Amino acid sequence: MIDAVIVIDGRQYDFYTSLEVRTGLRQQAREFSLQAETAGVDDIPFRKGMTVSISFAGTRVFNGFVEQIEMSMDDTGISYLIAGRDLLGDLVDSNLVELGDTGKTVKHAAEAALRHLGISTGVIDLADTASRPFERRSEMSAPEPGETAFEWLQDLARRRQALLTSDGDANLVITEGIGLKTDAKILHRKIDRELNNILSMTYRTSDSDRFGTYFCVPQKNVAALARAQAEATPRNIVVTKSSASDPAIRGSRVRFVDNESSMRRRDALLRAIWEANLSRAEGTQYQVTVDGLRDSTGQLWTQNTAPEVIDDFAGISAKMLLEGVAYRLGEEGETATLVFTDPEAFQSALNASEGQALG
Repeated sequence: MIDAVIVIDGRQYDFYTSLEVRTGLRQQAREFSLQAETAGVDDIPFRKGMTVSISFAGTRVFNGFVEQIEMSMDDTGISYLIAGRDLLGDLVDSNLVELGDTGKTVKHAAEAALRHLGISTGVIDLADTASRPFERRSEMSAPEPGETAFEWLQDLARRRQALLTSDGDANLVITEGIGLKTDAKILHRKIDRELNNILSMTYRTSDSDRFGTYFCVPQKNVAALARAQAEATPRNIVVTKSSASDPAIRGSRVRFVDNESSMRRRDALLRAIWEANLSRAEGTQYQVTVDGLRDSTGQLWTQNTAPEVIDDFAGISAKMLLEGVAYRLGEEGETATLVFTDPEAFQSALNASEGQALG
């Protein structure tokens, strides 16, 4: 059994029937849910807004708040379900008003948004967007009315072919989804079945959301132009367009990727390729449930790693990107549900000279 430490409102809590923590590269904030039962008819031990910290084997995997409480009662006692998200849940839900100076990089914009909302957490720039600034202030689109802080930052990050996610401390992590090296393996063989290490598997592949050609059409954002004191003329509203092709899909399927601001032709090309790969990734999903929370090397299963997957039934024998993990603990033991996709799903520098996506 793994050493699980759950601290709610500053006090360690051990009396639960099930616990789940969910995280993923495309998940905007980490989530948790906990079920508990009491035999007596006492006051509800939980309140919305209570702080929650969860650690497995000394590694923190969640840092946030209780947002939801459900309870049911019968003559045997009371059952509770509490759930919530990490600190970045406020970034996901909130709008930005009079944000002010956002700097010239995704990292600076993220820090400005967190500071504006009063969210006390950090920004970790694993994608090194600080070295790839937007060269003109007009390239930094201003938040649109009704647009949440996370949606605005996510759009900026995509222009630099990056993803936004969170770590166990609820830091905002800017990453590339490159699949860090690991020696972990997933085995689902037709022979030597005693070596298999999964409990269940689902596999889905679909081309319904893939296109043969992706055009990236960058536009000037009028609010950003005003902030930069630039003139929104017909000439600088639409600057250029670039395209990327997915050779596995019919050329009659075409998609336009609209941007909120201008960008250089090279950046537009990389964005088009990135979108092509993302669409391909979303059409392929391999999900397994394994016994325990650790991989075959003894480490916690961790998103953005690339374990080797050998599944004779799904026809897979390759390194795959682990993009999502759900840790579960309960009376029946410990399991982890792992969501995999293509290891190059979020990469952009593929065949940029010819504008071709992988696949």
